[in-house]
Amino acid sequence: MSSTPVLRNAALLISIFPIALGSLALFNPHYMLVKMFEYPLPPALADQKVTLNQMRSFGIRDIFVGAACLGAWYRGDDMMLGFLVLMGAGLAVGDGFAQRSAVGRGQWTKHWVFVPVLGGVGLGLMGGV
Repeated sequence: MSSTPVLRNAALLISIFPIALGSLALFNPHYMLVKMFEYPLPPALADQKVTLNQMRSFGIRDIFVGAACLGAWYRGDDMMLGFLVLMGAGLAVGDGFAQRSAVGRGQWTKHWVFVPVLGGVGLGLMGGV
């Protein structure tokens, strides 16, 4: 292991965060969509069903990302763990643009605020590549 325990423990906490959010999106998509991300729910019931199922897919994505990070953490593969955390920064950037496009606000406080942390931890685990 080339990185410090602080970076590895930070990555462990970072891994748990998307698993928690993803579980919420999977099991309570309405809350996640409307309350947390402030997305408008379409008026038509058929469109609501599609939208809520898309939120469930988002939840599955987040659970997978967190679990992949946990796997790398458990195996002690700091390079892969760092790479996965760094890719999480990319997800936060993309999600922020989606938030801004759909709602017009919230990208900084709900997504982009995490980018420097994810980037720093990821690069630190990768040896400052």
